[in-house]
Amino acid sequence: MKTTIENPLNWDVEEKKLKFDNVIVPNRKALVRSDNKQVLSILSNAYKLFNNNDLKKLCRKIEKNADYRLKRFVELQGGKKVLAFLQHDRLQKINREAVREFLVIGNSFDGSSSLFVGYNSHMVRCKNQFTDALRILESKHLKGQLNQKIDVHQILAQFYQQRTKTIKQLTNMQRISISEREISSLVRLILGNSNKDLEMLNPQEIKLRVSINRELAYFGKNAWGLFNGITHYTSNVINKGVHSFGNVSGESQRINKIAMDFLISLN
Repeated sequence: MKTTIENPLNWDVEEKKLKFDNVIVPNRKALVRSDNKQVLSILSNAYKLFNNNDLKKLCRKIEKNADYRLKRFVELQGGKKVLAFLQHDRLQKINREAVREFLVIGNSFDGSSSLFVGYNSHMVRCKNQFTDALRILESKHLKGQLNQKIDVHQILAQFYQQRTKTIKQLTNMQRISISEREISSLVRLILGNSNKDLEMLNPQEIKLRVSINRELAYFGKNAWGLFNGITHYTSNVINKGVHSFGNVSGESQRINKIAMDFLISLN
């Protein structure tokens, strides 16, 4: 099934020698966007570039070996990080709820991380989004340690392992009952101090509580409902309707991870 790629990646990264007063700086190079010439980072010459063209080739290999089709690219921090989202051909279900499922491949050009593969889901009913990521390579992009011919079967094996683990954790949440104690504890972890007196809640906590109550009313008073309350807040409230596709970074990702870790610990 062929899809139209949203937000196509129409630039790549160029390696430039680093100069100061017309003198080449030894053992250092600059990574520069090919379109606007913005410097993404200054790194050691030992850094092995895995550029956007390499990422596209990797996505094409994944398409040939799995039921996922490249849907869109997402740029973070001005292009210092680039993510490819590959959508499953068919709707999937978690706890009987329809979800659009994505395989995420991430790459960085600032030396902060190695390639990673992630599992991402978008709930069809309310567009709640969640990403769980696992690094493919623990090392940074260093010569001799990043093979440009990355084994796509290894990537898919790691993705399916991560997917199975994440879905199992989400499925188990439906069986975990919660009380106001767990709700307040999680709200405190996310926002800091929490007050049970609704008249004394700050605007941020009121919005979070509204999302939580909304999803608990739909799913029941269990960890799955609470988790969806958090992802509803991060997906539909924090960004004021302008979605950060996948909730893979920033405040939304931080809050979602806090919620996931907390609710898993209740099992």
